[in-house]
Amino acid sequence: IDTGKIAVSSRVSYLQQESDSPAFLIVAPVLPAEGQTDDVESRRQNLIGLVIGVLPIQDFLGRALRYSAPRGVIVRIEDPREKGASSSCWQHEGPGASVREIALSSLDNQRDGSLSRSRTIQMGDRQWRITCIATPSYQAAHRSISRWILLVLGLAMTGLVANHFRKTRDYTQGLMEVNRRLVLEIGERERIANSLKESERFLSSLLADLPGMVYRCRNDPDWTAVFISDGCTSLTGYPPSALIDNREVSFMALIHPDDRVALWGEVQAALAQRTEFELMYRMRTAAGGEKWVWERGHGVFSADGGLLFIEGFIADITEQKRAEKELALYHEDLEARVAERTQKLEESRARLRRSERLASIGTLAAGIAHEINNPVGTMLLAAENVLELRKRPGSEGVVDDCLKGIMSEARRCGAVIQSVLQFARQERTAKCPTPVEAIIRKSVEMVASYAQEQEAIIDIDLAAGLPEIKVNRLQLEQVFVNLLRNAMESGRKGMRLTVRAEVVDERLRVTVRDNGPGIPEETLPRIFDPFFTTRRERGGTGLGLSIAHGIIAEHGGQISVESELGVGTTFTVDLPLSGPEEPEASHGQGADH
Repeated sequence: IDTGKIAVSSRVSYLQQESDSPAFLIVAPVLPAEGQTDDVESRRQNLIGLVIGVLPIQDFLGRALRYSAPRGVIVRIEDPREKGASSSCWQHEGPGASVREIALSSLDNQRDGSLSRSRTIQMGDRQWRITCIATPSYQAAHRSISRWILLVLGLAMTGLVANHFRKTRDYTQGLMEVNRRLVLEIGERERIANSLKESERFLSSLLADLPGMVYRCRNDPDWTAVFISDGCTSLTGYPPSALIDNREVSFMALIHPDDRVALWGEVQAALAQRTEFELMYRMRTAAGGEKWVWERGHGVFSADGGLLFIEGFIADITEQKRAEKELALYHEDLEARVAERTQKLEESRARLRRSERLASIGTLAAGIAHEINNPVGTMLLAAENVLELRKRPGSEGVVDDCLKGIMSEARRCGAVIQSVLQFARQERTAKCPTPVEAIIRKSVEMVASYAQEQEAIIDIDLAAGLPEIKVNRLQLEQVFVNLLRNAMESGRKGMRLTVRAEVVDERLRVTVRDNGPGIPEETLPRIFDPFFTTRRERGGTGLGLSIAHGIIAEHGGQISVESELGVGTTFTVDLPLSGPEEPEASHGQGADH
């Protein structure tokens, strides 16, 4: 074991025969491939076992000398490691004779002048010295033969014996190698067997832990099961053995009658196309209950394409179905509540619109009263003065002035009323595709005379390829006229205005920019309010921007303003290229104002 090599014992008695017979033991250690190291301790720990061979000396020599000793020979085997204890002599008298052991003393008379030859051979961890000596009868029969012939024969016999020893050694070593390989193969098979057992244990444990059952069945009308996992019990209430070969119940019998035909058709279609199938259906249990299950499976086919089995997995989805049903009921209830609240919200919006209309009417009435009361008061006072002055001679000039004042204030009242009517008539009007450039240029043309009076310069900057848009041309021209006049009325003489039109993000954008004094920050939030104006003393009604805001909103667009004191003001109008969305029904929109 310590050397890791073959070892040969000294002479021992072979007790397994009818009588004691001398023999040698040949011992070889068996180590794994990774245990073939020079470390003694490692070899001892990794030792698998020992291969022990028995070499009976008498039988061994009998086979070796059967065809090689025609007259007789004495064979002496010496082991230098032993002090004579392992030396032995064996005599063979020729064909038909057996080999027998003789005493070492019988060689004393044959040492001198005897025909003999010796050779040393390696046997395991020992070196044996083999000496072959011609027997006295052999020497007497062949005294006439030349010495060289005897010498050759002696050498030949010695060589044959040594060669037989070598063959025996080689055979033993080959046997040991075969045995070593056999041990390795047995170890590998044991490892594979243990691995298979572990895989089977793991698979069994895994199948037992699955929340459902794994199956294999035949594709017959009953879907006869050939394998069912332990999950069958918790799923159906039946043990797996009850379904195997339909012993108590068939797999098809567990399926709800209303689902069987549809399931059979889906499975057969999937098998025909060699694809997986997924099913949801109802299954009856041993207790008479009903469960919803989900199944996924596929066909198992042979090499020639024939269907062997169907394999798959079935899981309980009863709770999922119950949750889906509860969720559907919850959604229905939620939709009903949303509909109810939507209706209430619409009613609230309607009330809010009525309130807004009333508030708008109140604001409108207050504005009208404010705008008309002053001129009416002035006209009444002037009329009273006319009545008084008529009684005085020479007052014709004063009377004329009073009458002119009455006419001026009456015109102011008419302008206010006209603006109010225009504001109130902001209802949906017919729209048609109109070139943007034509609208811009017409609007600038309409304020050209007033711009000349104000010494203002109006620049037009139109992007290339402006499209037509669906609008009411007169209303849109009024918007830009109001913006241009508002800019010139609010500023100083010699202003510069720029009208820019372009398409931005699928919308038409028109900007009206001036370099006027700007609008104070606290005023900006109110500039689109009806009757709000900072030029009341110059005849402003406060409805121009409000009307523009309403028209743009009615066209589905937005209008915004940015201003900086001392720098100028920019109004931005965004309109959809496709035109505003038409309402499904009209409910008197004009009355909302």
